[in-house]
Formats: sequence, C-alpha cells, structure tokens
Amino acid sequence: LLLLFSVGGAQADTCPGGSAGLTRALYEGGDPAAYANVTCIPTEEFNDYEGDVVLKGLAFLTSIEEKAFAGFKGTLAITGEYPALETVGENAFNRACIVESAITFNGLPSFDS
Repeated sequence: LLLLFSVGGAQADTCPGGSAGLTRALYEGGDPAAYANVTCIPTEEFNDYEGDVVLKGLAFLTSIEEKAFAGFKGTLAITGEYPALETVGENAFNRACIVESAITFNGLPSFDS
C-alpha cells in the first residue's frame, strides 16, 4: 500500500475545496449520520485529543489531512470501507498509537498499490 502525502494543509475545519470536514465537535455530537458525508479530516483536528474515536467507514472521505491525529491520546479505531480515500497527509498519525488502537483501511481503490 502506497500512501500519498500532501504538502500544505486545510483551513481549521474545512477540507480542500471548502467542503465540511469531520471536526471534534461534529464527532462528539454522537451521531454518525451527521458526519457520514464528510470528505476530509482537517489538519490537526484531533491533535492531542484525549477521547476515543471510532470510525467504521466513510464513503466520501478523500483525505486525512496533515497531523489530523498527531499526538492522539485516546483509543483510535478506524475500520471499514473507505472507497474514496486518496490522501493521508504528512504526520497524520504521528505519535497517535496506544496498544488498543487499530487502523485498518479496507476498500481503497483510489490508492496506488
């Protein structure tokens, strides 16, 4: 699996192109339907986050921006299908790992392998 790294970043809570991203506030709202159509996880959005994040597939997610989960302190579980994911930004998961965390991307036809 070849991960493409972006150089640059998104604005605070938006994705490249200005569409809405998955923010802490949106995630903490507790309704997965509210963020089912997001296209990115913005730059540094979950940086140093102390809660747990469980994502079980996001059909429209195209990018996880630079340092999106850097320094993440909780349990991070990313599983399921991500058919539109093309880019994982530089240091997106830097220092974001505890034993209970798991990141397993399935269905990545947009990535080169």
